[in-house]
Amino acid sequence: IIKELANQKISKGSNQIKSIQIQFGAFSKLKNAEKHKKFLSEKISNKFSDFDQKLKIAEDNKLYKIIYKSDSLKTAKKVCKFSKSLKIGCLILKKWVTAEFVYI
Repeated sequence: IIKELANQKISKGSNQIKSIQIQFGAFSKLKNAEKHKKFLSEKISNKFSDFDQKLKIAEDNKLYKIIYKSDSLKTAKKVCKFSKSLKIGCLILKKWVTAEFVYI
């Protein structure tokens, strides 16, 4: 097996991966973030079936942020538009991440 691997070509590459998230607020107390997360789940999960599973609380810089990880920008826009119709503020975050990979 080692000889076979040694004879195969290895090529490196990189690709950019876009991470789409929606932020529904930032709180200094975990208790307040948990209450808001529960409120969001009750209001939005009826319209978007996977909403509750993708809604998380992330700690960042001593703040507890409520984050929904979206599969696409299109879905993120739909979720945000619906939440705004309920007078719930949201912010779509787009992040580009470079991923390294090796082909064997």
